[in-house]
Amino acid sequence: MYLSRRLDDREIQLKRQNKIYFQISSAGHEAITAVMGLFLRPGVDWFYPYYRDRALCLMLGVTPLENLLAAVGAKDDLSSGGRQMPSHWATRSGTSSANPPARDAVRPSRGRAEATLYYEGRPRRWPRQRRRRSGNT
Repeated sequence: MYLSRRLDDREIQLKRQNKIYFQISSAGHEAITAVMGLFLRPGVDWFYPYYRDRALCLMLGVTPLENLLAAVGAKDDLSSGGRQMPSHWATRSGTSSANPPARDAVRPSRGRAEATLYYEGRPRRWPRQRRRRSGNT
């Protein structure tokens, strides 16, 4: 929670220095999102964070450096290579990039849940489907 607030403070300072052009504060959201991070499992659970979920993303492994790279729009930003707004984190371990309207995460998260249920009932289809798809690209 402390680290999340300190990153907010640093981004506000960078904004005042005109080194970043946009800052989304997570202040006031740290406690609930940090607690969520205690119960969710990176690499197992999928996440569709809201753009104020900095503490959750920190708990799931997004580093402070990655937060600041996104803030300045650096090409080394792992989420988007500097092509998205800051606070739209994505990771290979199951964190999907945030949608600006918070309710827009409902459709992709529902699709992910339905696909998980579908493939859990058909364990042999998943590898075959995946191989076939990768051969076409």
